[in-house]
Amino acid sequence: MGCLACYNEGRLVGDWVDAVDADEVDQATVHKHPELAAYRNNASHDELWCFDHDCLPMSGEIAPHDAVAWGERYEELEDSQWEPYLRWCTDVLHETTTPPDAEEFRIAWRGEWADFSDFAWQQFQELGVTDGMTEEQARYFNFEQWASDYEMDFHVHPAAHSGHVWIYNAYA
Repeated sequence: MGCLACYNEGRLVGDWVDAVDADEVDQATVHKHPELAAYRNNASHDELWCFDHDCLPMSGEIAPHDAVAWGERYEELEDSQWEPYLRWCTDVLHETTTPPDAEEFRIAWRGEWADFSDFAWQQFQELGVTDGMTEEQARYFNFEQWASDYEMDFHVHPAAHSGHVWIYNAYA
């Protein structure tokens, strides 16, 4: 969190805070150092912004209330879900301003898989796709074609750091 006026005057003034706490920082806190005392109650130095942030889907400065919204969303998710959630926001929903609902993500999120074929095979077995077919019909069933068609119902994106894929339901 930093003072926008100080930033525009060439001084980077502020403190690192968790995103969820961004709205708790005030003008006096940002200007707490003795050499900045003159700015603590100066009306032209009352606008605070987040100038630097990590692990959020946008670049550049953001307003404190936006940082809080993303911080609250982070706290709703498990640590292992944050990167897939960000990918879902940016590459599936194309939303980087307002954090989408965590429950919607949980509904869409189908997990991390070695590849889509592994996911499709698990779904094939779970859904019992060939149940009720005769032995001859099942023998001629083309799993690869079924999996290719089935993939149209999902968004498949490379997972960060693992070489696997993250899969999201396209219709959730």
